[in-house]
Amino acid sequence: MDFLFPFMHIFLEKEWRNPMMSTRKDAWTEEEDILLANIVIQYIKDGSTQLKAFEEVGKQLSRTGSACGFRWNSYTRKQYKSDIQSAKVFRKQRLVISNEEKELPESRSSKDFEQILGFIKDIYDKSKKYEDQNGLSEKIKNSFL
Repeated sequence: MDFLFPFMHIFLEKEWRNPMMSTRKDAWTEEEDILLANIVIQYIKDGSTQLKAFEEVGKQLSRTGSACGFRWNSYTRKQYKSDIQSAKVFRKQRLVISNEEKELPESRSSKDFEQILGFIKDIYDKSKKYEDQNGLSEKIKNSFL
């Protein structure tokens, strides 16, 4: 049998038997997956696009945006379904709040508040002065009685 397959031992060695079993130089680590997920989810919360997130992650990991997008869609996204859903809900709530704030009347400036505060202080001072005058007149009336 050896005479039929003289180079069989080469194919039976680990590297020839299954070349995919060895670790790739560009294999994704768990830390890189976590970074990818965190940045993409933050971009979703902020209302930005996933493509921009992939570009950002690519810069940080020295990978292409396309490689990050492929990793996200083929593997990482499936691990973070609930976080993605929460980020989308957060984004929608923030959008609703933002729209409600736009409908509110314009806020007053600090000068307006200073004027209002000054007016209230004047009223308070006048009321104290009035109370003091009335108290004095009551004392005068009581002293004559």
